[in-house]
Amino acid sequence: MDSNNEKKKMSLALKLTIAFICVVAALTFYSKTMYNAGVPTVQTSPVKSEQLRIVHYGDGMVLPKETAALYAPGDYVVAEVLVKKFDEVNAGDVLAVFELPASDTVAQTPDEEEPVYMDTQYANLLAPFDGIVIDVSVQPGMLVGRTAPVFELCNEELGFIVKHVIPEEMAKYFKMASVDILDTTHTIKGTIISREPAPEGGVEITIELEPGRARLKPYMLAKLELVHVTADRQTLVPLTAIYDGEYVFKLIESEGPLGMEYFVKRTPVEVGAKGEGWVSVTGDIRQRDQVVISSDKLLADERVKIYKEG
Repeated sequence: MDSNNEKKKMSLALKLTIAFICVVAALTFYSKTMYNAGVPTVQTSPVKSEQLRIVHYGDGMVLPKETAALYAPGDYVVAEVLVKKFDEVNAGDVLAVFELPASDTVAQTPDEEEPVYMDTQYANLLAPFDGIVIDVSVQPGMLVGRTAPVFELCNEELGFIVKHVIPEEMAKYFKMASVDILDTTHTIKGTIISREPAPEGGVEITIELEPGRARLKPYMLAKLELVHVTADRQTLVPLTAIYDGEYVFKLIESEGPLGMEYFVKRTPVEVGAKGEGWVSVTGDIRQRDQVVISSDKLLADERVKIYKEG
């Protein structure tokens, strides 16, 4: 009998203990819920200290490094055009034949007492160097003069370039480019040989191509990849952590009456190079600090909740 009473007392004590724990847990949860009501919920990311990889992708067109405009030898009629656009020619090849006026044309043989006047005489226009025809402005029967070019020829030996406009803040980083020539299987290297302000803004770079085995022709399309990796490690934060371009919200942890509490502090930074979603910064911020990358409310220097997925 005493044993049964003892068991009942122990069972009741256990139930009361469990009930007390549940009440305390409920009150704690309720207190935390009320304490956190209206507090911004934020997501954070750690600050990194790494080399920054700066990448820029773009499009371009293969252009001859040097071209020459070729003119007719006089005001003549085009008798024959022997090349078409994108033909390859060698120095001395005949590009076109022109009919000269008959009035100046005289031919005489030793057996003839009187000179014989020919109807026409022809003149040839020759390629001055090995190259590729990139423009033909004449056709047979056309009257041409010395004021407008009849052919444009690129000097193949001098090579090819690609021009492309990049953001001004990135221009100083790149020296080389990887150039993927479309409609071919070739990816070739290129060296940036000039940088000039672009009329529409940014900087126009000129990339001198190193064709290797690739057979380049004018006006081929190309995809560009420019890569620069910083020599030194940088303090990096996600681009989404930068507010108004001049500060971040740094997370500060503190032990409170209900456990660990989190605050954010607006921290000014100086923004540097950007690359692949990250940006280098200087200021009161160190590796493994946490910075806010998103918030469900506008932030000030205040207490926050940390968003935890799930």
